[in-house]
Amino acid sequence: MTMQIYPASSASSAIRGLTFTVIKRPLFNTIVQDAPNFYCTRIGQTRNPSWRWTLLYEVLFNDPANIVNGNAPWTDLQALMGFFMDKFGQQTPFLFDDPDDDSVGPGVTTAGWKASTYYPVSAGLLVAGHWQKATVAGISGSSAPAFSTAGSHVSEGPSSPQLRWDDQGSGYTAVPNLFAQLPLVQDTSTGLWYSPLQRNLGGFAEDVTDLNGSLTLYGNGAVLTGTDAGALSSTPGLAIPGASYMGLYIAWTTGYVPTAPVTASFKFYFRVRFETDAIDFEKFVSDLWTIGGSEGTGGAGSITLVSDRPASV
Repeated sequence: MTMQIYPASSASSAIRGLTFTVIKRPLFNTIVQDAPNFYCTRIGQTRNPSWRWTLLYEVLFNDPANIVNGNAPWTDLQALMGFFMDKFGQQTPFLFDDPDDDSVGPGVTTAGWKASTYYPVSAGLLVAGHWQKATVAGISGSSAPAFSTAGSHVSEGPSSPQLRWDDQGSGYTAVPNLFAQLPLVQDTSTGLWYSPLQRNLGGFAEDVTDLNGSLTLYGNGAVLTGTDAGALSSTPGLAIPGASYMGLYIAWTTGYVPTAPVTASFKFYFRVRFETDAIDFEKFVSDLWTIGGSEGTGGAGSITLVSDRPASV
């Protein structure tokens, strides 16, 4: 089933008027039980969060002489009402492009060293064909250090402990961006290898259920093409002995294991639904409506989208 895209992300059919404040909320599901002595037991029920977006529309035009070409002949108000009713409220899922959080990558970097710059652990540099990896976070100094080219390390900068660079080897034209790294896991029952598609948010890995466009994969900094690129799953969900993932994944060709680390570049959608079966559209002047805008005086005052992850595994 091809799911529709919420009309705030497509330039040709975007519904105008979406304004601030946008509220985004991650939610987990934890069983919490207190003993008589107040010792607390907590059991997590989910690994991926459920996301919740609260959207406000300052103004929705309802003037047939002022429409977005991609929505013709419908006005912004009619297009948004129609999209909501086409989903029967919260019944039908669709895709949402969060413009502040919709991409992974780049999968590789050719960045060189910069003075007085903070580098977190796993940051990478390309220096004279060598991959230099930060293994201790810190701020770089005022002049470039004498990077190792023999598999050793060098420390630099004013912080304590100092920023440390470890030489990962030579022959690189681009180095892996470890902040765009994908897992490389094996099904021990079949011997096959997989890479679940995930995005890294502040060190937290979340499964990705829907791509937006193309996917580029890299093995140890080299782009993977043809059969080496593996096969992308058509539906989310991977279960192997000892682990399960609720997103898309790469099934690597039988007998082939990409050279780690595997990194990727791609854009993604969130799979969502409307939180409720009702939306309040408020008219405040001729041909102008609002949902939670400054001219609103009543109604719920927002549209809320919530995650709708597939129940595949």
